[in-house]
Amino acid sequence: MQHGVLNSWEFYPDSTFLHTTVASGSGTSVRNSERGTFRVSEGFIELRITKTATGYVTPRAESHGKQSTQVGGEQEEKEELRRLRFQPLGPGGKDGIVLDGVKMKVKTW
Repeated sequence: MQHGVLNSWEFYPDSTFLHTTVASGSGTSVRNSERGTFRVSEGFIELRITKTATGYVTPRAESHGKQSTQVGGEQEEKEELRRLRFQPLGPGGKDGIVLDGVKMKVKTW
């Protein structure tokens, strides 16, 4: 968790990754995800983002005092490159990582 937002990073042996953020409050929930490939080099990780997706659920007030739920989302194929500071903690990152100054724990679920 960072600033009320859950960040989940999954790095796979084939050099692909999935980054998911989840935020919610006041009945609204938003989930974003990014997919792509990664490469670690000299204290940095290079992320090549190729797909993004967003989904949300939020309450909606309608006329005559009725309430409903609005659901939406979108996906996009893109080409974006990011370079972040990266430090594995413990052998092979088994104790977590520090990603752009933020310590991340190993996912246990």
